[in-house]
Amino acid sequence: MKRASIHLFEKLDAQLESIYQEISALARKAPNDAVNAFKIGLVNSTLRQCNDLFGKDYLPFADFTEFPQDELPTNSDVAFVVLQYRDARRNCVPITSGLSHSINGYGK
Repeated sequence: MKRASIHLFEKLDAQLESIYQEISALARKAPNDAVNAFKIGLVNSTLRQCNDLFGKDYLPFADFTEFPQDELPTNSDVAFVVLQYRDARRNCVPITSGLSHSINGYGK
């Protein structure tokens, strides 16, 4: 994995974690409330970058790439999907080599 990809991985790793923490807290309080368009835009941006980095073989869902902007998902839906992406990032690391195996302790 190239250094630029490693930096992107680290950035996405942090974003997935913080998004999950925020949305899961909202899901515990109001699981069926819709996530606002601003947050969905940020979530989708992160998911698109993850889709590019992970490649087809490591996507958590073969038929899902992002949330539709015209139909806002619930807090619990977003928490569920982001959790799947957060876990999929761990599967992405073993396919890399060298320096990437030491990122955040993955690959050890």
